[in-house]
Amino acid sequence: MYDVEITTKSDDEILSLIRAYQQQGYQVWLQKRCSDKFLMQADYNTQGVLDLDNSGIFKSQNVDPKQFNEPSVICSLRKNVEDGHKTSTMEIKDTMLIFPRKTQTDLYSLLSPKLNSEREDLVKGFYEQLKEALHLEQFGQVKESIALLTNLINELENQLIDSQILHLIFVESLLTLGILNAQIMKYSDAKMCLEKCLRLFVIKDQILLAQIYRKLGHYSQSVFSYQKSIDYYNQALIIYEIYNLTPEVAYTMMSIAVIYSKVNQFELAQKIAHHALEITGAEMNKHTASLYQMLGEVYYNSENYSEALDYFDTSYDLKSSSPDAQSRIRTINYIASSCFHLGEYRKAQELFEVALSQVDDQNSLLEAQLLNNLGITKSALKQDSKEEFEKSLKIFLQFYPQNHPSIKRVLRNDSH
Repeated sequence: MYDVEITTKSDDEILSLIRAYQQQGYQVWLQKRCSDKFLMQADYNTQGVLDLDNSGIFKSQNVDPKQFNEPSVICSLRKNVEDGHKTSTMEIKDTMLIFPRKTQTDLYSLLSPKLNSEREDLVKGFYEQLKEALHLEQFGQVKESIALLTNLINELENQLIDSQILHLIFVESLLTLGILNAQIMKYSDAKMCLEKCLRLFVIKDQILLAQIYRKLGHYSQSVFSYQKSIDYYNQALIIYEIYNLTPEVAYTMMSIAVIYSKVNQFELAQKIAHHALEITGAEMNKHTASLYQMLGEVYYNSENYSEALDYFDTSYDLKSSSPDAQSRIRTINYIASSCFHLGEYRKAQELFEVALSQVDDQNSLLEAQLLNNLGITKSALKQDSKEEFEKSLKIFLQFYPQNHPSIKRVLRNDSH
């Protein structure tokens, strides 16, 4: 690992230096210190850029909130989190199952203008396949989406056409396939897909590069590698700040806040989260509903369920006209889970049943999650919940091995 202090304040020079290191095969972590100086850390790509720490949720101690400088971007807390990880105590929470959010993507805004002037039917065909795979993912059809993306990537690898559009489709396909493989515990396959994005291409489009870093952050979070996740989100954050993309800055900061709430750094998480919401101002944007949901997650993880409920309600109201049914169902799940933890079991039961009635794709991971949560709620009400747990377990077993935490949790809940 090499440390390179960057004294220049020129955005072009900073980006040029980043690209130079990447072209030589280095993975770069660019961090902005509270002194407004940059420190670039470069590690040569030998065994890969991701560390797979799938051990669980850990507590990290002694993170100094003063390192967070509100007027600038999040300052690096690398050493503190690593030290906390070394001395951490393992904690698996027996609570409601909350799946990670879908990562936001600007794929269509990137590709649509280019496709309008594209006359090559082959390229358009690949684009339509990717759209179908993303549609399947959105509605919880994970296996079908993986099969389609795998086939699409194989076809793209055999193409001799040097097209920027094909590169974009290839990158998005790899990113999505990586995230889905991580969901079903195929971590080596997920890692391979995500690494390809940075190894196969020199990404000249900095906004696309930021999206890649953000998805890598999402993936690392999904396998509990929280330090690596923060590193990737910070890299995306630097680029978004350089280009003054306030909505993306706020969204990425909020993602970082959620991670800190997962490692029990609640005060720091809330400070970052409220700052992210503050910088967006009163203007609505495509991320506003997600920002309120993530802010709710921060309070949910800190067990402040009453406060979390307020933010989830706001998020749901903002999503009421959204065509993304999956996103609305996940928000209902959070609202119902908050009600459960507040002891409002009847209301929680009604909400879980409403959410289940809105699931179009049967036998999906989302349905299994909701069935488990409904089973817990019915058990709390002294009602028979055997059917819900059996259905939930049957679906989970279609996706996960028997030692997966979700399956163990359902079995444990059913035994109570």
